[in-house]
Amino acid sequence: MPIALSPQNEFTLTLKADQELEPGHPQRVDIVCRYLTCRQFMKLGPLIEQLSSDSSVAEKTQAGIEIIELGLERIIGGPDDAGLYDLLSFDELLELVAEFIDRQSGPSLEQKKSSELQSACSSSDSVRIARVHTA
Repeated sequence: MPIALSPQNEFTLTLKADQELEPGHPQRVDIVCRYLTCRQFMKLGPLIEQLSSDSSVAEKTQAGIEIIELGLERIIGGPDDAGLYDLLSFDELLELVAEFIDRQSGPSLEQKKSSELQSACSSSDSVRIARVHTA
């Protein structure tokens, strides 16, 4: 199953300041995201350009929120009705946007694909070994 469509392939964004707190701590907020499809990933370019341009803080904030919302699954912690605008400062938003972008093509995806490949190789090795023993 493609990684962007597989529900078990989620990752959690946590502010560096909150990483020392135990999961479930009332002051810790975790943002659970999924990997983006190609169509969603194509939307990142213009949003990233807006973040790095001479846009106003309001426009940069909007772009940062839109980036995270592309893959947002759920928010764990914080007030029940709070959205990203209500939870994060501008600097915290930028921190999480950078982590979100890194995670889209980072080691987690490579590890996932590598483990699938190793599993497939192990299966084919088992079949090959079984054929040798039955021949």
